[in-house]
Amino acid sequence: MPSWPPGVRIDRRDTTTPCTRGNKGACRPPDMPISLHSNLTIRAARPEDDIRSGQIMAAAWMASEVPNQLPHALDMFDDGAPMPAGGRHRLIAEMPNFVAGFADFNSTQRHVWYLFVEPDLQGNGIGGSLLNGAQEMMGGAMTLQCLAAARRSLAWYRIQGFQTVGVFQRPLCGRDVGWVRLRRPYGRRKEL
Repeated sequence: MPSWPPGVRIDRRDTTTPCTRGNKGACRPPDMPISLHSNLTIRAARPEDDIRSGQIMAAAWMASEVPNQLPHALDMFDDGAPMPAGGRHRLIAEMPNFVAGFADFNSTQRHVWYLFVEPDLQGNGIGGSLLNGAQEMMGGAMTLQCLAAARRSLAWYRIQGFQTVGVFQRPLCGRDVGWVRLRRPYGRRKEL
């Protein structure tokens, strides 16, 4: 059984029916206090989460060190355009009435494609909870690729139990850049 931070629950309800409780993907109002004790739910994504996922990706990308390291890719995610799951599975980390982060993964490949958390909420166990939820659903070791320029992210993934299994060059916005392939064995997750 995975170890989740206090207050975290996994929502396994059927999410194929449309949400009727309003816009669950709305941005957090600026005056909404962030509590480390807020209930966090990890749930399957709904189509209406695509807009908020794009906003989170843009905010996290621009808050990272990567745009400074790779200025040619500065505009890659800065527009906050909707981020459809594109055939991948998506988990959503949701605080009461606020989507705080998401993870996209392919169960067959056991590969995490995207993991982004709202910058103001990073460091509160949300990303680790998303990774643990994805790995639980995949049922085995998992891999991901991270930009070599994302040193803080690489250090965080290593704390989460990932190990480097390869480095390679691949284009990003028309230029070859360094990537690191990471793998986390099943059962090696960091207990939150």
